[in-house]
This record gives sequence, structure tokens and C-alpha cells, in this order.
Amino acid sequence: MRELRRTFLEQVTHWDAATRTALTVAGALMIVMIGLYAFGGEALRVPTVVGIATLLIVAQGIVLWGNRHMVTPFTQAQRLYLSGQIDKATHLLQQQREHGTADVRELTLLGNIYRQHGDLTDSETVLYEALDISPQHHFPLYGLGRTKLVSGAYHDAAQLIQQALDSGASTHVQADLVEALYLDGQHDAARAHLAKAGANRLDAGRTLRLHWIAFKLGTSPPPTQAQIEIGLAELRQTAARYHNTPYGAAIEEQLASIETRE
Repeated sequence: MRELRRTFLEQVTHWDAATRTALTVAGALMIVMIGLYAFGGEALRVPTVVGIATLLIVAQGIVLWGNRHMVTPFTQAQRLYLSGQIDKATHLLQQQREHGTADVRELTLLGNIYRQHGDLTDSETVLYEALDISPQHHFPLYGLGRTKLVSGAYHDAAQLIQQALDSGASTHVQADLVEALYLDGQHDAARAHLAKAGANRLDAGRTLRLHWIAFKLGTSPPPTQAQIEIGLAELRQTAARYHNTPYGAAIEEQLASIETRE
């Protein structure tokens, strides 16, 4: 909530004076309407409810108008990244970082991009910078957890991913927690989280990994041939992406085990 408030206040500073004034007036009228609702008696209840609802719609319109020209560097970088223009996204985020204007989300996205390109040292450095800004933000906690996972620091990875979950990360992160715990040898803890992780919709590769871990932990039968055929290609891509890391080696071992059903 604090992060949302801070982001909103930063946006307001970029608005023109007329839009800021309009929002102030709407806020003042809202306070008056709430006061009338609370102390104006039964006869004013319905009119004030209508007034409050109308002011909420007006305030939303003012916010949309105020932000009409705003496309944040994070949004630009995210669009570039999703469209496959990784170098441009990285350059934009690096500029923000060098200028000292990068926020938590921008630093986290940059750290995640570094990790996906195998630059684990820079990924860790940038994600720690994000956590210096907001130590309890689930976005960099999870990002750093993933980087620790890829680097083979499985114990640290499990702790960070658990912190991310405790701080509000999506329940999809449970799958990463199971994987970190399993690779760290914390098999009882991994079993305890399997049910929550399995309840989420995951991509085919992660689903296959999760099924195989469950099988190895003795909590479910081996993946079906159909699950293997669907997820094997994505699992190979993951192994190739991280081929020079401890995590990549672990995925390679898992691939061999799945292919030989051992």
C-alpha cells in the first residue's frame, strides 16, 4: 500500500496545475459529502451516497486525464522486453540505474534480465539494490530468490522465496519454493508445500518438474507420457539457458532421469 501511495504521489507531481487543482477540489467535496452522510440525518443519506459515487467516478477520470501522457520507464522497458527487444530494454533500465532514478520495479526487471542472460553477479547486485530501497517488496525478494536458485545457493533461495510469499507474492511462487527446498535436500519441507504448488496453473515445463519432484519424493506416481511430451521441450530450453550454472546442471540431471524414467 505504501508503494502504491508513493507511486501515485510521484505521478501527481508530473500533472499540470489545473488537473492537480481539480483533484484537490474533488477530494474536498468528497470530505464534505462524507460529513453530510455521517451527520446530515436520514434525509440526506441517499443524496450523499449518490454524490460520493459520482465524485469517485470524477476522481478516476481526473487521474486518468492526469496520467494521459505518462508512460513510465518501467512500462517502456517491460513492453520492449515482452516484444523481444531485450537489448533496448536493458539499455533503458541501465540508464535509469546510472542516473539514480530507477525504482524497485525497474531495478528488479533489470536484475531478472541479467539472470536470464546468465549474468548472475550483476543480477544479484542490482536485486540487492532494489531490496535496499524496499526490503519487504515481494518483487525483488522473488527475483533474488530465483537468482540464488540458478546460482546453486538453494538454501538462500528457499528463504528469499518464502519471504516473497509472506510479503504478498503470487501463489505461483510456491512451485519455485518446492524446487529450491528439494534441491537443498529439505525434502520434508518440499513435501509440505507440494499441494499448494500443484494447485496453480503453471507452464508445461514447470508442471513437469513439479510432477517429477513429487514422484521422487514419493507423493505421486510418475508423470504421464503426455505430460512428459508436453513439458520436455520447455525443460530442455531451461537447461540450455542456464547450462553453465549449478541449476542448469541440476535440470540436466532431471532431464536424464525423466527420459530414462529413473
